[in-house]
Amino acid sequence: MNKNDTNFIPNGRHVSWSAGLGWLYTAWRAFIANIGGWLLVALIYSVITYIATLIFASRAIPYIDTLSYPLYFLLLGGYMAVCDEHNKTGKVQLLLLFRGFQYHSLLLILVGLLSFTILLLLPFLLLTLFWQQYDQLSLESIFYYNNFDTSTIITILVSFIVYFFLITSLTFYTPMLIVCRRMSLFEAIAASVEAYFKNIVPLIISIITFGILLFLLFMFIAMLWRTVIAQPGFIYFIILISPILLSSYIALFLYSSYRSVFFIDNAQD
Repeated sequence: MNKNDTNFIPNGRHVSWSAGLGWLYTAWRAFIANIGGWLLVALIYSVITYIATLIFASRAIPYIDTLSYPLYFLLLGGYMAVCDEHNKTGKVQLLLLFRGFQYHSLLLILVGLLSFTILLLLPFLLLTLFWQQYDQLSLESIFYYNNFDTSTIITILVSFIVYFFLITSLTFYTPMLIVCRRMSLFEAIAASVEAYFKNIVPLIISIITFGILLFLLFMFIAMLWRTVIAQPGFIYFIILISPILLSSYIALFLYSSYRSVFFIDNAQD
């Protein structure tokens, strides 16, 4: 990743559709360069999230599960700080994972609460807007009477796609801009939304490509397990380690995208 922090673009820029592939490659290159360090960061992150999940799932305190979203963004802010330091020095600083708890914590908590609120309210808004279509689409009408309109299904699917893009745009670049550029909450959200929709095509291409590569990788691992290794412990190890490693790679991908969109000195055009 480029180490020069000059030429920052506050609202991001439009990059070519192929830039999404560059984000995947840049993230992979950074991941391989210090795989041991990223594994340690991912292990710490996984342990914290696992313990938090157990606490939230227990609901020992009413509404405690509401805190899961702020916690996620606090950790994501720290992850971005680790990525930013790696970009500058080539080193993985483990303690930076907790940067979100030390600095900008209030802003990151507000981002988490905003995400949680929208997640709660938007489905009700969609149901209100498209109630007639939802009401028509019942399981009884589909499986017994085969009486439903294709346009109804399309309308519902489109509404959920819009819902997904809206949620993602509000928070996609926001933690990076808060932690790495010290933007205010509203500046970061506005910049995130603008940059996200400017580059929706490379984002979609990168996500689809990543999904395909991940599917092929797991197919290869499954074939290797069945034909060569054939040990149950191997597949259990892969199931355990894969999400841990993926958390670091996905964080690097997000940071790579941020660098490409918000810095003109980045080579990933």
